[in-house]
Amino acid sequence: MSRRGLIAFAVVTFIMTCSGLAQEAKVVDTKNVEVNLAKVTSRHIEVTLENSGAVLRMPVENLSRIVAVGDGKTLVFTTIDGREVRGTTSDSLEGEWELGEYAVRLSRVKSVVFHAQAAKAATMPIADQPDGFVLTCTDSAGMAIEIYSASFNFTYSYPAAGNWIPYPPTRRSENNPRQFLPMEIDYVTVSIPFARIESVELRPPTSKSYGAMPTARVTTTDGKVVNGQVAAYGEGNWRLTGKTAFGDFRLEIAKVARVEFQHGKDKNPTTEYLDRDIPGGQKLESGFTVRATTWGGREHVFTDACVFNLGDGHRWGYQSTSLNLAIGESQNTVEFNKIKALTFNTEGKFQGSLTTPTGTTVAVGSLSNVSHIGGKTQESGPGYLALKHVKIIEIVKKN
Repeated sequence: MSRRGLIAFAVVTFIMTCSGLAQEAKVVDTKNVEVNLAKVTSRHIEVTLENSGAVLRMPVENLSRIVAVGDGKTLVFTTIDGREVRGTTSDSLEGEWELGEYAVRLSRVKSVVFHAQAAKAATMPIADQPDGFVLTCTDSAGMAIEIYSASFNFTYSYPAAGNWIPYPPTRRSENNPRQFLPMEIDYVTVSIPFARIESVELRPPTSKSYGAMPTARVTTTDGKVVNGQVAAYGEGNWRLTGKTAFGDFRLEIAKVARVEFQHGKDKNPTTEYLDRDIPGGQKLESGFTVRATTWGGREHVFTDACVFNLGDGHRWGYQSTSLNLAIGESQNTVEFNKIKALTFNTEGKFQGSLTTPTGTTVAVGSLSNVSHIGGKTQESGPGYLALKHVKIIEIVKKN
């Protein structure tokens, strides 16, 4: 069986770990020194799959042996039920032996045999399948693996709460799973729920600059095709995450080539759109419809529209149905119901003219306090558009 076949075949059942059992192991390092560990204290090993980029966080309790092959840096990890993956790791194996505490970098070992593990395989119970979506992910190296409890994940940073220092240190939130794929289509960011996706084909970003995202071709469960770009949702570290029989899985979204959902295997799936990131459970129900025309001439319609600042790359902050406009020497907070149209003269600069419902036109010198306009889209649920891309805003109050 090929390596690709080994990985694609990997997830048939889930292995239940037995953390209550002490583990013993025999380690042979690259200097042929043999050490017998009375207890292995390492809990997980992070393995980057060979020729891939996918990372598996493998519970040590599920391993029967580790063997170095080829260049000595590549390791074969064998689970207690006989499955294998090849990859590299910078982790160490830690434990206790007759001389005290022990640690060795796994890149410096020839082999590790976990003595008690082989005996467990025949009696190892099957764990319950975790909730969520099941998919097969093929990476850019052609490696396929089945993922359970799959999510789109990202990172954002935020100030440390209660810190009075003028420039407080930032904390990072690394684990932010979402059950949708954020997409940017003609500058509008929308979300396609996993529950509606049949498959996704991705092409790597053409730019190597930070934040460059792959293009995506999404086929939905009702046969529609959506073309666009994966949105840079959040601040960074965009990845596909989930669980496998080998352990937790993560792969940079830019290294994903294809995703095929196995909806017949889903357990308690949910339908989720990006309005889940509107703070405080607020709803889009303003009653205003906005037609936004971009500088490229594309028209986008948002119902129950509002303007807001986008925080942390994904939060809808300071939602409002008014615009803070400079008119002459004054600053004016103008409600949506007093605006028929707002037209800007230069791309990226908020200078132009405002037309009222009665037909009066006034010059506008600037727009402040908000960065995005958004609401419900006809095809893709909630969505939003950066105001810097907008040339004309037309507003209508729902009767």
